[in-house]
Amino acid sequence: MVSAFNKNMKTAKYKQSSFDECIFTKENLIFFFYVDDGIFLCPKKYKVDDAIQELRDATLEMEDQGDLTNYLDINFTYQRDGFIIMSQPQLINQIIKDVKLMANSHLPSTPAAASKLLQRDQKAKHFNGRFHYRSLIGKINYLDKGTRPDISYATHQCARFLRRS
Repeated sequence: MVSAFNKNMKTAKYKQSSFDECIFTKENLIFFFYVDDGIFLCPKKYKVDDAIQELRDATLEMEDQGDLTNYLDINFTYQRDGFIIMSQPQLINQIIKDVKLMANSHLPSTPAAASKLLQRDQKAKHFNGRFHYRSLIGKINYLDKGTRPDISYATHQCARFLRRS
């Protein structure tokens, strides 16, 4: 069954991605959405404005919230050189709070050496349960997939020790 939304996109001559059904393209314009939020990407702002109006004319209710600054808790900061910096400070702060790290804690500058394979410490005392490990790994996994690919190896190493509950 094709939704009314998909029909409107097809009528407006957007092509739905064969890899992800939430991505539509038309010339050099890309539209993707998640639940009830969508983003247009295009090198020319006027084409985005035209696309929004075209879909409104096709009876789709849309609200233009201007330039992208936050989407799915990822912040977007535009640089003068045209680059965009993506960050997730709210999630990082939540993770720090969850594990009860202090703001002045000394942390290594590199999260983990990619050449090390973590092993279970057979002599370690039982985990005291100060935080929920599964939840923490989920948050870190979302962080590494969103804006911090540099921590992917360390995240994977830690995820290996998740227990089934």
